[in-house]
Amino acid sequence: MDFTIKLPNSFRHIHLEQCSSTMEVAAANTEELSGKILLITTDEQTAGRGQRGNHWESASGKNLLFSLVLEPEGVRADTQFHLSEATALSALCAIRDYLPPTLRDAVRIKWPNDIYVNDSKVCGMLLEHMVLRGMIVRTNIGIGINVNQTRFMSDAPNPMSLCQVLGHELSRSEVLESFLTHFISFRRMLASPEKLHDIYLTNLYRRTGMHKYRDEHCEFCAQIADIHPDGRLCLLLQNGERRTYAFKEVAFVL
Repeated sequence: MDFTIKLPNSFRHIHLEQCSSTMEVAAANTEELSGKILLITTDEQTAGRGQRGNHWESASGKNLLFSLVLEPEGVRADTQFHLSEATALSALCAIRDYLPPTLRDAVRIKWPNDIYVNDSKVCGMLLEHMVLRGMIVRTNIGIGINVNQTRFMSDAPNPMSLCQVLGHELSRSEVLESFLTHFISFRRMLASPEKLHDIYLTNLYRRTGMHKYRDEHCEFCAQIADIHPDGRLCLLLQNGERRTYAFKEVAFVL
């Protein structure tokens, strides 16, 4: 499948028909970027990864599988989650670009950075950072967007593709171009992280109201109070108690 895309000048592109995972290719790349962002795309991953080692299922040539390698400027390690916010918002906006107005509000970011349409997952991502003297000097971002796949064979509980939502296939290249356009804009907002954070919170899945969660001890109801700069989720319980969780320490009950 032809994967010709219109790239902004600040990007360099490598496309592979097949690889183990774009994140492995990204990790192996040590070249000086000189202010550019390296984009790595593939038609098929033989060992795609999700968060914390989870497997990412994708039929060959059907979905968007790509990584970005960049050298952030001025991002402290203890505020690394702003990079995740910028990336998640870029994916959210790119997906909304292809949905009718009646469905756009159904697209939300499920903490920390999955993209949902209603209660189904259409996009996942993984960010890995290199830190030097308390500053992030290099970031690898791996992203999978379900574009045209219509059958999912893994035991993932709720995958969905844009094709399933819309009833027709889309151009993977066009969806990627949309993502990159938004990524450039949201990356600029790292200079004003408070505004970026507010936009992220506004677009969170289950942002308002009380919802069910489960931690290692029990199931409980709470609402999202905030997300800390390091990415930890702060929940407010019905009795006024606040609890803070790192990723994988608490789960949404769907």
